[in-house]
Amino acid sequence: MSGIVENIRVFMRAVESGSFSEAGRALRMSSAVASYRIRVLEEHLGCRLLTRTTRRMNLTEAGRIFYERSIDVIEALER
Repeated sequence: MSGIVENIRVFMRAVESGSFSEAGRALRMSSAVASYRIRVLEEHLGCRLLTRTTRRMNLTEAGRIFYERSIDVIEALER
């Protein structure tokens, strides 16, 4: 279960920072690892959370909903 939680944290950091590079740097991992962990999370959930291009990433509607719900879940886990 903790792997999923860590993947959610990577996803949240990427959304908040706007990039895999920044998320990776903040979490002490490469941008490739951050991207991989988000892809694993998407596979686990069975939906696309982010659309990616070479220059940008954007939340999908499912990603927006998942992000909003994840805030409360992560805060509860940290308490």
